[in-house]
Order: sequence, then C-alpha cells, then structure tokens
Amino acid sequence: MTVAAPRPSARIYHTDVAAFRDARWDDLITERDQAALSPSAQPRRKTEHFAGRALLRVALQDWTGEPALSHSLRADANGRPECIGGPQLSIAHSGGLVVCALAATAPIGIDVELPVERRTIDGIAERYFSAEENRWIGSRPERFYMLWVLKEAHLKALGVGLAGGLSALRCVIEPPRIEATVEDSGDAPELALYEMADGFLGIAMLGRRLDTLTAHRWTPGAPLCAAPLALVAQTRH
Repeated sequence: MTVAAPRPSARIYHTDVAAFRDARWDDLITERDQAALSPSAQPRRKTEHFAGRALLRVALQDWTGEPALSHSLRADANGRPECIGGPQLSIAHSGGLVVCALAATAPIGIDVELPVERRTIDGIAERYFSAEENRWIGSRPERFYMLWVLKEAHLKALGVGLAGGLSALRCVIEPPRIEATVEDSGDAPELALYEMADGFLGIAMLGRRLDTLTAHRWTPGAPLCAAPLALVAQTRH
C-alpha cells in the first residue's frame, strides 16, 4: 500500500513581477480584485497588486486541488488578503519579487526584503530594535534585514502588521539557530530565515512547528516548479 506523503506545514510560492509584462495572466484576476485597487494607483502598484492576486490563486489551486478562480479573496480589517473558507495565507513583495505562504490552520506570516541603496537603516534599528540586536547588527547592514523580515513576519502572523510594534519580538540569530522571545512573555513563534535573491525572507508560524516547508516558483504561462531556498537559520525546540 502506498502511503501518501505528509502535507508540509507550510508552502512558499514566489514570482517575478517583471514576468507579467508580456504574459497572459488576467484570467486569474476577478472584478473584486480590480475593485480592491484604487483607480489612481501607480502602474507599478497595479502590477504588484494583480501579480499578488494571481500568485495567490495559483498557490491556492496547488494547495487545495480546486480551480484557481474558485477561491474568493478579500481584504481583512487591516487590508491584508485572506481566502474565504480557505487556508491561512500571507503575502509580501520587495524589489520586484512577490512571495506568499500558505498553511492549513496555523496563523502564518511572511516577509521579504531586498536591500535598497541609500535607505537609512541605522535610525530605524536604534529606535525599534533592542540594544542587543543593534550590537549584533554592528556595521553589517544585511543583519538589519535578517531581523526585519522575522519581526514583520511575526506581526503578520499575529494579524496586526507594523502597528503591533517591531519590538514585540526579539531575536538572537546564530546560524543555524534562532532564539526568539516575545515582549509579553507569551509563546514565541516558530521562525525560519532564508536567503532570497540579494536579500532575505522570513517566515513566522504560531502554534505549530515549521518542520517541513516547500518552495515553488511560478512564471505566468508555465507550471509551478520546485525552487528550494537556502535556509539561514530557524528556531529549534
């Protein structure tokens, strides 16, 4: 008897916004998706929005086996997309990349950051990161992004976004391990940090271990393909 492989605790999907310029993907966009975007939105913002909606539907089809357009997406009270009657999800974009994460029932958050020249990160770190985290960053700006994606992913998993405060989670990253504590002494999230393009991707899950995770790349007009990411560090209990 063949035993089915266990469902991963989460799946990551990603795509390149540039791939949407000459490809056919509007069959993955609904009138609700179009209505959710302001008519005055800049062209880049429109492309990112529609690329995100298309990626989410491709991901949902892969996760559930149900047709892409059978999934109804809406924005929650904080403006984040959610699937009505579907799995937990989170989405992020940076530097032309769009990424999303799906999980069966556990709240999940994802963030991706590609370094931007001339971005002032010192002031942000000094204001919102702990003294220990600032010492760890030192003169290595890539470490700022490593912390940032984990903190924002955690806030997304909580459903509060940046308004929840970047100080709500404190991390000590010593690859391949992450030590995490939360401000209110509650249960720390499961965290995983990956390299992605020239930056980093962070995943946070609440109430379940991130023991199995798969990643897939999607290009409009082509099938999903496995695209393993390089793990930097993760929480280990």
